[in-house]
Amino acid sequence: MVSPMRSTGQHGRPSGSGAGEATSHGIDAGRRRQYQEYCQRQAEGLVRLVPKEAIRPLYRTARAWAVARGLCENKDPMATLVRYCRELLPLPPFECWLEDYEHNRIAHLQYVSEGPLDTRTVAPVVVDASDLRIDGETWTASLSLFPDGDVWRGFIGFRRGSSDTGVRTANVFCEEDPKNIRERFTDLTSHTLKAFLRSTLP
Repeated sequence: MVSPMRSTGQHGRPSGSGAGEATSHGIDAGRRRQYQEYCQRQAEGLVRLVPKEAIRPLYRTARAWAVARGLCENKDPMATLVRYCRELLPLPPFECWLEDYEHNRIAHLQYVSEGPLDTRTVAPVVVDASDLRIDGETWTASLSLFPDGDVWRGFIGFRRGSSDTGVRTANVFCEEDPKNIRERFTDLTSHTLKAFLRSTLP
């Protein structure tokens, strides 16, 4: 099955694979958006941990803090509360978060996929990659994973050289644990990867 694959922030190559991800405005913006979502989830998690009887006093403090900074949202008290909780948490700066993300993508992927199934909107994330030499050309085979209900699915994308476009397989992996898919990918021989690539080409 042939599927087009375009260059996006989700399809960069993990730095842990031995080659740096292409630095582009699009990828950087995507990572910063993921970081902001991470911080938002942490703040919302703190709010959920606060006992019911402590919510009102905490909101009064949050509102005073927001008013002093011109950030108060009278129509959305919860937004003010979450923003204040985000300020209370010792969240890592973007650079620290990014370094951890690049080295522990599966853990981050599992984190953002937590919660009710109907709220999961997680795009495929590249978690591993390997280079192939075919007819004197270098191809990069990358494994992308995403949650699908109670299981995890994965596909292999291929790019030739520094091209910003490529091809991908169908969702050829399905496991309950994403780590099992990564192990299966790393166990693939170059011969098998080349066979997968040939299956995607016209």
